[in-house]
Amino acid sequence: MNNELRLLAAFIEAQGYIIKQEPLPNKPGEYIFKVIKKTVGKRSSTDKTYTDDFMAAWSPYPKRAGNNSKIDAFKSFNARLKEGEDAQDMISGINRYAAYINATGKLKTEYVMMAATFFGPSKHYLQEWTLPKGDKMLLKLPYLNEELDKFALEHRLRKPGAGQTYPEYRKSLQLQVDAINNRL
Repeated sequence: MNNELRLLAAFIEAQGYIIKQEPLPNKPGEYIFKVIKKTVGKRSSTDKTYTDDFMAAWSPYPKRAGNNSKIDAFKSFNARLKEGEDAQDMISGINRYAAYINATGKLKTEYVMMAATFFGPSKHYLQEWTLPKGDKMLLKLPYLNEELDKFALEHRLRKPGAGQTYPEYRKSLQLQVDAINNRL
């Protein structure tokens, strides 16, 4: 490629395009140049962006209300791997954290740590995440009112009375949960 073509190629690439050089069929030594626009934004579903280790860690991570950037978590996860951390240690930490979040009733709330923070330099995945009262799984009411009915059904608790408000319903459920927890 001569200097003029190199300058032209540099200009085209600076504009967000990719130049591909492909040999012409049946003409050895001759090439065709294709200019292709770089894709910005959504990745295609066939683009394998995340590693298997990261997906094994992302899958069991507790869901949270609000944002939980997968790409930021991936960057933090990879940064720890580059520091020499073991992916299995991080996955074990997620399992402990998920059990803790479930036991404390914080699942799907803003109190679930963002995954990027969990994998961040503070290395929260190394914490024990001890369950309340030893290893007993205490019941705790969900944070969101919309999840109270489902919680009551799952734990065979009384349904709300006719005309009962959410604060009244929450209070009656809390009494039932406290009675169950005191028996544990």
